[in-house]
Amino acid sequence: MVANGWDLTEKGWRKVLIFSSFTELSRFLAALAPEADVRDHHPDLRVFRASRLEIHLITHDAESVTDKDEELAFLIDELASNFSLIPG
Repeated sequence: MVANGWDLTEKGWRKVLIFSSFTELSRFLAALAPEADVRDHHPDLRVFRASRLEIHLITHDAESVTDKDEELAFLIDELASNFSLIPG
């Protein structure tokens, strides 16, 4: 089960990351994109207030949360640990 700030909602796993700047958020996305492509599993993302990133994970083909989502959540947490995040 995913934890570490992830909430299970009707749209799947959800987490909000707050970066120190839009540039930092963009660097995070640049690191995440090739990893998601390799796995052929992509999060739903929403950027707001320039430095906040809302992430939703759900396997659309299955219309539910699967192991793919849990694996991607762990990867996202690992990548995010390399960035200065602001507690939210």
